[in-house]
Amino acid sequence: RHASRRTPQLETPMNILMIASLYKPYNRGGAEVVFENLVNELKKEHNVSILTIAPWSGFRSLQPSMAQENGATIYRFYPFNIFSFIHIIGKPALLRLIWHVLDMFNLHSYFVMRSVIRHVKPDVVMTHNIKGVGYTVPRAIRSTGIPHVHTLQDIQLLNPSGLVLYGEERAFKNTNILVRLYERACRRLFGSPSMVVFASDYLRNLYREKGFFFQSSIITIPNPLPPVFFDAPVSIKEKSTPVIFAAIGQIDIARGSFFCVEAFKKFSRPDCELWMIGGGEEKIRSFVDGDPRIHLLGAMPNEKIGELLQNVHYVLVPVLCYTNSPVVTFEAFARGVPAIVASIGGAAEPVKEGENGFLFEPGNERSFLNALNEAFLCDRYTELSCAARSSIEGTSAG
Repeated sequence: RHASRRTPQLETPMNILMIASLYKPYNRGGAEVVFENLVNELKKEHNVSILTIAPWSGFRSLQPSMAQENGATIYRFYPFNIFSFIHIIGKPALLRLIWHVLDMFNLHSYFVMRSVIRHVKPDVVMTHNIKGVGYTVPRAIRSTGIPHVHTLQDIQLLNPSGLVLYGEERAFKNTNILVRLYERACRRLFGSPSMVVFASDYLRNLYREKGFFFQSSIITIPNPLPPVFFDAPVSIKEKSTPVIFAAIGQIDIARGSFFCVEAFKKFSRPDCELWMIGGGEEKIRSFVDGDPRIHLLGAMPNEKIGELLQNVHYVLVPVLCYTNSPVVTFEAFARGVPAIVASIGGAAEPVKEGENGFLFEPGNERSFLNALNEAFLCDRYTELSCAARSSIEGTSAG
């Protein structure tokens, strides 16, 4: 099943306004991939407009510019702030704090949002990650009375960084007065949209425990995949050597990329390989330390990843942060590839231990190596492969 079967069924045709802070060419990770997948599917049957941010290019960038791109109308603007969300990585902590405050209460974004709504006249507004667009956007939508569907991909309404690593669970208790104020402000600014969509029960339960969205309709829908992962024929594989493990996604600490490489170097099996697929390979090249079994393949489009998965035996998801539901697990299952996943947040929800993959304790090298070894020695690989494919076929919009 592809993306259009995983989203709430909409009457055809509708005017849909979709909002996300980052859209190509400024994509960073899985949340942007999910948003793009939804855009590509919805625009097949609906009139889709997109509101997203642009880098500073003079005072005229404060007003949204309009362009037609691949069958959708794109509105891009620079939300008034001390720098763009596009360039927030690496900024000093004090500047980021000022930026977050301005982003939360951005009156400029509020009025731009209302202006775009008047121009588009949407039947429904669908928001995704709007940090960087401005947290006044939900209030602007609410003031128009137009139905609002918000999709949550992370914990950014609970913690400004949106990133809590394994072992730092105290961050959820909000012992920091600034974090408590931030959470309270987010709860009031977002209110209760018409519908809130989560990709994992973990994230849904976490937000409900914190008192968010108490008047909203709540639904859990797995992250959508582009049709390319379902259109190609899938041949259920048999295990052969070398056994190919693949970690897919932007290379960084929170995704467990460095942990994965360092641990794999201690995996004593010679007849296996680790493929690292994702941007940022230059960061990790020195960690490979000449191990001929580890291959850095760089970033690839979905089509190429789909082709490579035909030759992969297991996909690795070694995340170290409390994440929602990594789309890479579903991409693997769609191609009959079992997954080896860190048991943290919503990452482990699609995995049934020993049936369509294996679980391990996040950041625990011994647990990770045990899972690799169990997968390597598994004599039921074809059964695992069939179950992986079946588990994705059983997912529906209902």
